[in-house]
Amino acid sequence: MGGAGLTATVGNTWRFAVRIRPIALVVSVAVLVAACGNSSTAKATTAGDKDGITPTEIHVGGEYFFAMKVPFALRAGWWRDPAHSIEYRGPLALPDAVAAAILYPKGAAQNHVSVGGGFAWPRFQIDAAYDTSKYYKVGSLSAVVRF
Repeated sequence: MGGAGLTATVGNTWRFAVRIRPIALVVSVAVLVAACGNSSTAKATTAGDKDGITPTEIHVGGEYFFAMKVPFALRAGWWRDPAHSIEYRGPLALPDAVAAAILYPKGAAQNHVSVGGGFAWPRFQIDAAYDTSKYYKVGSLSAVVRF
């Protein structure tokens, strides 16, 4: 996906980054037909993409690098996750339309805060992070081996 970003590094220890990324939404025609039922006036759209406006994610983060025998990086950030789910918009006159409205409710944008850290060796790296928002709590662990 496209987007724009800016990274600033201060010395060998501080790094600050900002990234802005438009979200491209692809919705299956079969899903829209299922969401709309047989009503010719009902329609389903993607949340945040109404009126031709593409939702945009904004990411802001920082990293402090500790230059030790085994290098360690401490990271923190914030990002905004716009609503970008299938959303039913239409009349609720038919049972199929009511079912579609229940299955595809209006989405909401969320603010995320993340923290993490990692160790790096010349041929191996291990990182851990935690991301939290109103509805989601995600922990991750990754390892990289260089050959």
